Amino acid sequence: MSYFNNNESGWNKLDELPDTLKEIFKEVGRVYIPCLIANNNAYKNNKDTWELKLDNSMWKQKTFPYQSKCLSWIKYEFNQLKTRDKDKLKEYLSGTGCELILD
Repeated sequence: MSYFNNNESGWNKLDELPDTLKEIFKEVGRVYIPCLIANNNAYKNNKDTWELKLDNSMWKQKTFPYQSKCLSWIKYEFNQLKTRDKDKLKEYLSGTGCELILD
């Protein structure tokens, strides 16, 4: 039996999370998620590097297969959720930029 199955100990309910956590998701969505998506697109297109504009500066980086694997893993785990849980999570993340990797 998995520790995470049917174990509510130590977990917060989505609607009880502090506003500060949402602000962290906004920062992740503003900076890391665009990089994760750009890296994944470059990886799928066999590009050695990728670049994008962040905070009025160009960011250029080597393409890493591991980040593409991480994105696939996030999507896989998200798709294992029940529909109602997916909807709740999408609603919570709406406007943070993090929701962009869930579809």
